[in-house]
Amino acid sequence: REEEVKQLWQLKEETKFTLIKSSENHTYLVDEGEHGKKYVVRLTPDDHRSKEAIQAELDFILLSSKSSLHICKPITNKNNNYIGAVTPYADNKTYYAVLFEHAEGTNVTDKWIGLTDDKLVTALGKALAELHNVAANKAGDPQRWDNMIKNIPPASSTHQGSSDIAKIKQRAESGHTTSQMLLELYNSTINPFLLSLGPQSDSTFGAIHGDLNVSNYFAKD
Repeated sequence: REEEVKQLWQLKEETKFTLIKSSENHTYLVDEGEHGKKYVVRLTPDDHRSKEAIQAELDFILLSSKSSLHICKPITNKNNNYIGAVTPYADNKTYYAVLFEHAEGTNVTDKWIGLTDDKLVTALGKALAELHNVAANKAGDPQRWDNMIKNIPPASSTHQGSSDIAKIKQRAESGHTTSQMLLELYNSTINPFLLSLGPQSDSTFGAIHGDLNVSNYFAKD
């Protein structure tokens, strides 16, 4: 049931959709063929993220893209919106679709070079530093940034609260070994570090990309 996405973004009739990853969001490679373009479409269940939360994530991307960072921006559909409600599967469940530019380069998961290649690790560090500067300076647009922040989902809301310290404590108390290890790390290292930062400020607290692992970015010389 790809027609809704094709119609919303006025894609070529011969466009093919290939699953990239199925998780809390489902992502597909969108290929218009030999004489067309490539994109990526992300489908988010409407009971996982509200439309306002998704728009806030897109605002974060759009604001951050004004920097020197190489970011795949969302693309407006025929209604001049970034988000479209679709029912792509047989269960008729509603998903929010967003079409993104296709990333240049290649993935860095092969032989885990994203974790072992000095050039790639250094490049990622520089990108993270630039992203931190963007957040600390509110992308040069404080009003829009502050409005965006109001709807950004907290990290603790994803993957059933796997990073929520309160839930980690509960699981640790019930005897969950991994949670006990995480709690020990939090108490010995993470919490003391957070406390050492002092009162919250724009340079220490705000919206970030919480999942910059090797499966979530491409690299290009």
